[in-house]
Amino acid sequence: RETAPAVYRNEEGNELVVDIFDMGTPNNAEAAFNDDEICPEGYNSCNIGSACKSYNYEPDFLIYFHKSRYLVFISVTNDLLKEALVNYADTIANAIPGKD
Repeated sequence: RETAPAVYRNEEGNELVVDIFDMGTPNNAEAAFNDDEICPEGYNSCNIGSACKSYNYEPDFLIYFHKSRYLVFISVTNDLLKEALVNYADTIANAIPGKD
């Protein structure tokens, strides 16, 4: 399968990581999302219109979601930016065609 990675850094040194995994089928993406080794327990749900799990490991904030055949991982190294990260996850989810 293919992965589309991206890493961004701002002037303050905060880092944003985005990994979009093409899992081949929606069932594979959902299975990965539900795998405790990929997305462990201890998450909070986030409201982005797709199934979404968020984790706050200070100072990092992470989000996993799946839509269509894609599993998406997004993280930021400053948990004060978590609201912006949720909004960014929503933007990415809306840009992926298909259903979750």
